[in-house]
Amino acid sequence: MSKMFPNVSLRRQADGSIRPRFNPGPTLRAKGAAGEDLKHPDGRWFTLDEVDAWCRAGRGSGEEREKTREKRRPARETVGDLLEDWLRSDDVSTLRPKTRQGYREMADAILYRPGTRGTAREPFSLAPVAAITRKRVKAFYTAAKAERGWHMALGMVRVLSAAWTWALDAAGWNVIGNPCLKLKLKRPPIGDPVIWSIAEWRAAEAFGDHPAIGEPVMVDAIVLALFSGQRPEDVIAFTGGAIADDVVRLVQGKTGKRIALPAIGPLRERLVAMARRRLVEAGYNDPALLIHPATRKAYLPTTFRHDFVDFIRRVAAGAPELGLAPCPSIAGKRFKHLRKTFTTWCHQAGNDPARIASITGHASLDVMGKHYLDLGEVQAREVMARLEAWLQQKGEAV
Repeated sequence: MSKMFPNVSLRRQADGSIRPRFNPGPTLRAKGAAGEDLKHPDGRWFTLDEVDAWCRAGRGSGEEREKTREKRRPARETVGDLLEDWLRSDDVSTLRPKTRQGYREMADAILYRPGTRGTAREPFSLAPVAAITRKRVKAFYTAAKAERGWHMALGMVRVLSAAWTWALDAAGWNVIGNPCLKLKLKRPPIGDPVIWSIAEWRAAEAFGDHPAIGEPVMVDAIVLALFSGQRPEDVIAFTGGAIADDVVRLVQGKTGKRIALPAIGPLRERLVAMARRRLVEAGYNDPALLIHPATRKAYLPTTFRHDFVDFIRRVAAGAPELGLAPCPSIAGKRFKHLRKTFTTWCHQAGNDPARIASITGHASLDVMGKHYLDLGEVQAREVMARLEAWLQQKGEAV
């Protein structure tokens, strides 16, 4: 503590500046006083003169602090308010743009109902911070997991926890404890073996391509993932798509890696339809293949996963009024499962793991292919030819 200012510590920084903090003792705390950084509303730290004026005005007494708090703070402070303050804080605003964008997207998932594109608030975000308990956070997580999947729900709780931890020491917030800690939340099993069926793929295709629904971009993504075997984040960032000599040329938008795939029926037909749609729907200047329908720009990974979960939920429910039967088995299927499905289908079609790796690039198999078997385009053609024949045996007209 400072001898000059009782109950105030003057924390000296490396650059020589001072960051004062009010640390009341047991007597003052019993009167309602709480520790806080001495800052202005705009975030500037008090100077020594301002600390002196603050102390002389008796601002450190419990009664005065309580009156000041009541005047300064609104009657109801919501979870949404907390998230917005945290996103504007130095703790977040100084981070890398990509990190800030990820936090913003996860916060939006907490603020707004899935599928409403920011038009309907999530009830949890409107609740007062003081009313949020561990049980309520856990109930919110359980509901989010059912609607949005493991990944999104866990990410939402992590962001909530980060905001709450920030608020513990933030001026203007009287938060006690973090209700998001040590909840023992269930997590997805390691090595989740979920595989799509052909019927589920076709049900999603019929739903997304229906004129009354109009979400072909989700079907585009499914076909690109299902017949390229690439990692989800790479599929979302795909550019290219030209077909020459029955080979599809794709580029991983993030890594720049070029991929050549034999253009078997479903993939070829989808790419042709995508190209035709882009010509008709002018304005797609972004080179990405998967375009957000609202922004008309490349999908961001978190936004895509959010929209995809909502799409699958609706496919599972079906639309009987449009002649689209429910597909209950697709509930819970995720975009990442399409890569596993491609690998499984290729194996069932009679391809050995090393040949499958010539397309998928799995690390454990890629070493074998690169250093011992030298698998290339010829082997990739064989893999896709066998897959095409296997699909035909299943009754698929490819």
